[in-house]
Amino acid sequence: MELSPEVARYVVHVHWDLMSVEERLALRHLVATIKATGRSDLAAQGEARKYWSDLDAAIRRETRNEERITPLRYLSDDPSVLELAADGFEAFELRTAARILRERATEVRFNLCPQCDKLARTPTAKQCRHCGYDWHAA
Repeated sequence: MELSPEVARYVVHVHWDLMSVEERLALRHLVATIKATGRSDLAAQGEARKYWSDLDAAIRRETRNEERITPLRYLSDDPSVLELAADGFEAFELRTAARILRERATEVRFNLCPQCDKLARTPTAKQCRHCGYDWHAA
């Protein structure tokens, strides 16, 4: 199957168990960045660190709790993780999916519509989001 952004998103989100530890940490880092800024580029990652750090400090002052409460704990300082995340979420998904398909292709299962042969949204979907075909009864 040709690697497109749709295929990459499916592979990363459905087969996350095939990701390395560093890739999982990079995914968490990027999701926390997107939640804070709406973007995932390198500048946004710096903005997210400041946003979550400020919010975390304010919550800890209010609650007198020393534990990290916000997604600040999901942001990484590990250079290998930051390298994976450096180009943003879409590039990360494409690179990670390409690695998974290259190294562990036999473990990846695609759920394709029997009518139009396009990728379903999830591995258990029984209705195509592209053509609307329903194969629940099949």
